[in-house]
This record gives sequence, structure tokens and C-alpha cells, in this order.
Amino acid sequence: MIQNAFTTLLGGQDMIVTKLDGTTEAVKVMQLPIRSMGDYLAAIDDESKLVELAANKEAGWSDSLTEESFEAVIIKMEELNADFFFRWLNRRAKRMAGLAAFLPQGTSVTSPTGSLK
Repeated sequence: MIQNAFTTLLGGQDMIVTKLDGTTEAVKVMQLPIRSMGDYLAAIDDESKLVELAANKEAGWSDSLTEESFEAVIIKMEELNADFFFRWLNRRAKRMAGLAAFLPQGTSVTSPTGSLK
């Protein structure tokens, strides 16, 4: 519990990643704020985007990592964010289902972000 409190206070956990060229880089794997849950959902099928989201890095940065570092960032990101993300996703799905109840049959509900249909 103490680790979780510090992680939340610090906004994530620091780690050292190794790049394909052998250099290392210190990065913070973020505990994503609720505002970023839609970004997490939009990137759910693209691990490169998830790594870059978690480390707050530009597109393509994840391509420079070794496989071990890439996976370490994904594992840490999921450790820090998955529990809250899936609770958020469940609340969101319930809201979308509630909206669908008011629409004519056969009408689909699309979220404003387009990430849930």
C-alpha cells in the first residue's frame, strides 16, 4: 500500500530502459490520469503506442528499445494502470448501454472519441 501511495504521489515509477544501440535511458512509466484513459483505450491493440503513452514519449520511440525493455515498460504500465482502467471501462460501457436504451432499435451508439461502438 505504501508503494501505491508513493507511485500515485510521484505519478508513476522510474525505470532504466536499454535501447537497441546499447545506451540506456531513465524513463518514468506513468500512472495515467483519468483524462488519459481514452488514449489507453484507443491504443489497446497497439503495444508500441501503449509504451509511448506510458513513458510520455514521441511516436516511434518504442522502436528504439530492446525487446526486454519494451516488455518491461508494458508490464509496468499494466501493473500501474490496468485495475483502474478496467473499472473505468466498465463504467463507460454501462453509460453507453444506458444511452442505447433510448435509441431506436438497430441504432448504434458511438462515443464522442469514436473508440467505443
